[in-house]
Amino acid sequence: MKKLVIHDSSDSKRGDFYQPLVAIQYAFSFVELFSFKTLTIEHQGDVSFDDLVQIETKHHKSPHALGDTSEEFWKTLYNWFNQDLQFQKLILHTTSHFPLKGKSLLKSWNKSNNIDRISILKNVKFDFHLSDIKTFAISDRNIDILINKGVEEITITTLKAFKFKKFKTESELSKLCLQSNISQKEIDIIVDVCKDTTDTKFKVWNYYRVINSYPKEKIESIVAKVVINAKQNNDTETITQISELPNFIGICKSTSDYEYLISAQIAGKIASKVVGDKKWAVSKEEFYNIINNAKSDFYKENYRPIFDKYLSEEPELSVYEENSKKRFVEELERIKCDNDDLKDAIVDYWKTNSLIAEELLNNPFFVENEYNPYKDNIVFPVIKNQKKMVLKSDDDNKNLQSSLLLYRQTKNYAFRDFNKVKSYTYFSHGTIHNIVEDESKNFNWLIDD
Repeated sequence: MKKLVIHDSSDSKRGDFYQPLVAIQYAFSFVELFSFKTLTIEHQGDVSFDDLVQIETKHHKSPHALGDTSEEFWKTLYNWFNQDLQFQKLILHTTSHFPLKGKSLLKSWNKSNNIDRISILKNVKFDFHLSDIKTFAISDRNIDILINKGVEEITITTLKAFKFKKFKTESELSKLCLQSNISQKEIDIIVDVCKDTTDTKFKVWNYYRVINSYPKEKIESIVAKVVINAKQNNDTETITQISELPNFIGICKSTSDYEYLISAQIAGKIASKVVGDKKWAVSKEEFYNIINNAKSDFYKENYRPIFDKYLSEEPELSVYEENSKKRFVEELERIKCDNDDLKDAIVDYWKTNSLIAEELLNNPFFVENEYNPYKDNIVFPVIKNQKKMVLKSDDDNKNLQSSLLLYRQTKNYAFRDFNKVKSYTYFSHGTIHNIVEDESKNFNWLIDD
């Protein structure tokens, strides 16, 4: 059986919640955003308010330096250069700090004019030189640079057919270009640009090269909009900051209550909406309704819906290993799910069954009266029928591909609530895995079975 690669995922999960927390913070704190019409999460950028502001969020649970050659700056800038949408302001909101020792060009970014910012982009020092690289390759970043240098579209299309092919000498690359009827003028440009920088160590340098290959007018238009907000609060500190805003003061009596309200009830609900399709847009009215309804609900006596609680709960690392030999995991491995699929499945399974165990302490009839009818009459008929609709092929590989597609499409299905059971994403997914675990159901994902 394939062994799960276990990593501590708490930082990435906290990062998911960090985006809506930052959205709440900016919506209530920045005057220019008071009149926004639509908030969008995870669509080309992390947080966007209309065409006013786009915010890229970077959350680190440990101290992290934002050096001049930091990937989080250069990759973010590269993405801003290459996106279709246009914004009045582009903000890198990061918990990283500028280096405490040594010279930092980026540290002066926000106080610099456009000319100085362009100078910063060109003067950051990397320990690489194209003249030292003797081999050649057609990489994505090299193609980006060739486009910026005005190479013809037909030439770009031709070169893309040779992406990641390695050329040991300049003459080998030139010969291929000549055979492809590329002009000598363009061959000279290709040879100059297409050194082999496909190694991971060149990753950030390649972003640097692409950005500096853009026309001056393009560079000026982008850098004028960029703001670096470094050394920002982490998720816990941001919750505290939000709790001190006028709209939130006095709602809760304790820090833990504020953490529950702001993280689970508000940010958690926002985050749960982007799990499926990684895109969530909401109008200003809907955004404030979510917040106001959560605040109103909090006033209700003993209001602690357990389904909301497990939006933000995360298992210990040992849970992954403990569940790695479960039947539902083995069935996912049979259809070639990747490591992320397996880890997500274990998390959803753990959340669902932890919730059930906790609920049984308060309501001994929860499984009998609530959960089993939901599992047997709401979820199981749907996944059973979806599998029946998939046509079996004589080709085992096609059946395998169809099985994986069936599983992933089933995860996107919006199951309806049943009585007190709420079909939150993690809970419906966990219930699917419980069905596979239930041998009496005799259900698996492989189409050929």
